[in-house]
Amino acid sequence: MRPNKRYEAFTLMELVIVIAIISALAGMILAGVFKAVERSRSAGTVTLFKNIDLACRTYFIDWGKYPPDGNTGSTPDANGANNVLYMALIAEVALSGAPAWGPYMEFDTRVLNGSEPELIIDYWRIPIVYDNNWTEGTDYKLAATPGDGEFDSAETDNNSKVDLLSAGPDKILGTADDVNNWED
Repeated sequence: MRPNKRYEAFTLMELVIVIAIISALAGMILAGVFKAVERSRSAGTVTLFKNIDLACRTYFIDWGKYPPDGNTGSTPDANGANNVLYMALIAEVALSGAPAWGPYMEFDTRVLNGSEPELIIDYWRIPIVYDNNWTEGTDYKLAATPGDGEFDSAETDNNSKVDLLSAGPDKILGTADDVNNWED
């Protein structure tokens, strides 16, 4: 006859409780990680805008004007202006025996779309909006109607003479999470 052996083991209820605790902790950690990723994308886009703004100011010192935006109508063409800005900042130009000026900025491949026409993108992989409506003594900023994805120029106080706009995490222009170079 075999003696009754009692096995020591966890009950099903104990396992369920441990799994629930681990799941709750993982959920809290992942929520924090996702918030940190969004903050880093916003910070990266702000830093990109500061670098582009500095490159545009250097361009102004050399040429006496800011990089063109390619816009001729009242509503800017976001992709056309973006590509014109990109080409202006990466070009090296020499005029009749003068020393070459530029390039004004080198772009990391993370902020380029990798296709033709080459566009500068934000850290959400959406092309940025560039507008240069600068005239002597007047500052402009892009004004987006909330949620409509369209933008127009409106006079404002802007320390920069060029306007840069990102649609932000929701990828829709004119919402509260847009990132730009005229607000801190």
